[in-house]
Amino acid sequence: GINAEYGEGNCVTKYTVSSPSAEDSKDYSCTFNVAEENAQVRIVGTAAATVTLSVITEPTMMIVDGSDTTVDTVYLIDEEVSLTCKLSTVTDISQFTLEIQGEDGSKISTEDATFDNGILSLSHTFTKADSNGPFKCVAKLASDPDLTSIEEQVHIWSTELVAFAQETAVAGQDKVLSCTLQTQNTLEDTDLFEVTWDPTTTPEDSINDDGNYLTKITLASPTADNSRDYTCTLSVAAENQGVKLIGDKVGTTNLHVATLVINDADNTAVNTAYVIDDTVELTCKISTVAEDQYTLAFYIGDNEVEAGLG
Repeated sequence: GINAEYGEGNCVTKYTVSSPSAEDSKDYSCTFNVAEENAQVRIVGTAAATVTLSVITEPTMMIVDGSDTTVDTVYLIDEEVSLTCKLSTVTDISQFTLEIQGEDGSKISTEDATFDNGILSLSHTFTKADSNGPFKCVAKLASDPDLTSIEEQVHIWSTELVAFAQETAVAGQDKVLSCTLQTQNTLEDTDLFEVTWDPTTTPEDSINDDGNYLTKITLASPTADNSRDYTCTLSVAAENQGVKLIGDKVGTTNLHVATLVINDADNTAVNTAYVIDDTVELTCKISTVAEDQYTLAFYIGDNEVEAGLG
């Protein structure tokens, strides 16, 4: 302790807690006694007082998902996500107020914060309807809100994974298949995601397409064997730990490769005909297609010639 001093007729004694830590959060009692040399002086009544010290040990705020993993950006694909603000280390539930705010600073959290083992927690479910943020977790010291304010924010982006459900190619003509993650923000980092294709193939370099994430493959000279489903699966690159992709991350395209041939009257494929004092009837056939899916025409050079419909 420090020797008592007299100030304005009062006896004042002080004690300095140097560089306090969490262990210094406790009750401190001071007890006044009459000095031995003042035998005729008496203190009547309770001569002790207690001060409770709460040491704020640099509380930290983090935002976590359901697996307790830190999150700073979420891409929502037709889904919703529940995130939790966690403030630690807190001595009791009344030490801080905790709320979740929208981009304009308005409160959007509707639940009360909970307290467990020194951690103040507040959860909220975000949907695509209220996404795009940023959203903030804001904690303020209850005893003096202007003294301490601790904040952490998260971006939640509304997205769509687009792959054409049905694609058609003509045998022998290169075909490009693509998947696009359409976002409402501008993606600057094309290394943010990783993509795999089934059947396994090496995609072309992913590109930033008007702020969207575009990945594609090229099927060179496809044949009928290429008629099948092609799926692209997106995931967050391992080095982007704070980014989450929520929802169906698989886009599927059913590709049909149509075969175009020219047959003679015997239904035999023809690529060259020598006509000697006669005519030849040739038929274009494209298979297998749906009705009205294609138009067919004969050309001599650049000129279309009249042909019978089939």
